[in-house]
Amino acid sequence: MSWTPTTCSPTSPGRSGSAQLGIARPSLTTSLADTQALLARYNGTGPDAQKYGQELIGLYQVLENYNALSRV
Repeated sequence: MSWTPTTCSPTSPGRSGSAQLGIARPSLTTSLADTQALLARYNGTGPDAQKYGQELIGLYQVLENYNALSRV
């Protein structure tokens, strides 16, 4: 996949992805929907970024299960 500004642009300088989406900063209590939106926004805008966010949320959940064990 080649990089194009319409599908894979980085977040704007000076504003975090959460600020651009109008949601709180990521934390341990961030919802899966907000996490998916943040993953998508980090990877750009548009349908390709949204699809990638959907694909990544499963991996995020697997990694979060392992990380949760270290917080017990």
